[in-house]
Amino acid sequence: MRKKTTFVLILALLLLPLLFSCQDKNKDPESIHLASESFSNVYGVDQELDLSNAYLRVIYPRGKYKDIPCSEAEIVGFDTSTTGQKGFYAVYEGLSSNVISYYVYNEEDASREIITRTRVTVTKTISDEKTTFEFGLRSCELDIRAFAFRISGDVNFNDGLGDLTGTPNGTMTDFYWEKTTTDGINVLLSGREAMNSGAFFTF
Repeated sequence: MRKKTTFVLILALLLLPLLFSCQDKNKDPESIHLASESFSNVYGVDQELDLSNAYLRVIYPRGKYKDIPCSEAEIVGFDTSTTGQKGFYAVYEGLSSNVISYYVYNEEDASREIITRTRVTVTKTISDEKTTFEFGLRSCELDIRAFAFRISGDVNFNDGLGDLTGTPNGTMTDFYWEKTTTDGINVLLSGREAMNSGAFFTF
């Protein structure tokens, strides 16, 4: 009986470190995630990142998670000293988060004139929350800020990103991210709804 009790005690002592090890592992986060809706996706040159309403989701084993202020994590890759498409992410307890894409623009480029091959002038003016396109006697106003737009048509379009000769019909359509591609001039829109919205108009 005494031998059996001794064996049980030894076994318990051997298993205790393993038990505590498992508990410690459950306390370690598995991944972290930045909520993209907490951030703007468009910034002016030298504009600072606002973390006042931003949070980082820390995900633990068994589906548990907690949200912490982004100020408690290290933000890597945010730079508004130069213009262009960029991305930043958070680092917390050795883990890296998803990347948040953003675009840095120069206020001086907010309004520019575009002349097509057919000599139709398209003027684009950007205000705080909307963009107005004027061509001839017609205009189109968007409730989001657009810093470029794609044009597909038999026109020559130049908005500073490069020239494009499109296909016939002279239509402007499709809003999307990126920079110049082989099939169009890109669109950079502020507001998450921009990814699923667009405008279609002809001249």
